[in-house]
Amino acid sequence: MNPLAIFLSAVLAVFFLGLSASPQAQTLNCNSSYGVSASAPGSAGQACFDKAQQFIDAFNTGGLKGLAPTYTGNQPISVVGRFNDVDITSGYAVLNSPILTFSIPQLGVNQSFTGSGAGISAQRDDAARQLGDYLKKNGILDQIWRYQAQNSASSPISGVGG
Repeated sequence: MNPLAIFLSAVLAVFFLGLSASPQAQTLNCNSSYGVSASAPGSAGQACFDKAQQFIDAFNTGGLKGLAPTYTGNQPISVVGRFNDVDITSGYAVLNSPILTFSIPQLGVNQSFTGSGAGISAQRDDAARQLGDYLKKNGILDQIWRYQAQNSASSPISGVGG
């Protein structure tokens, strides 16, 4: 699978599972290429990885519950991720919120998506679908890869020296 598809899969996995982040997200302290930090009411944790697939696996229900075991699916939860050297934050800031926020600070990207549907689960799934559409149709993934290639000491795209 190409790196762009891996990245998109990881981001979408977070949101299709109804898992995301709030503005009070904890800082990710990782020296690896990929990492994720999650914080829900009552628990928090992080994991660092050397492979993209490990990063993706951290976003499944078991992975996130391993990081924030008290997360129930409708709570605010903070997830901060790093895919190579690009920081990503997103989240539902309050209990039962259908509003998903998404940010890539290095690119100046700040968006919110308001889900609709019957019940909070359907609303969060709809917000996640909107985010996926945004990423695919607005050139955001291309911007991420360009930024990463230009700003990383060792880019998997352009090699040593960025």
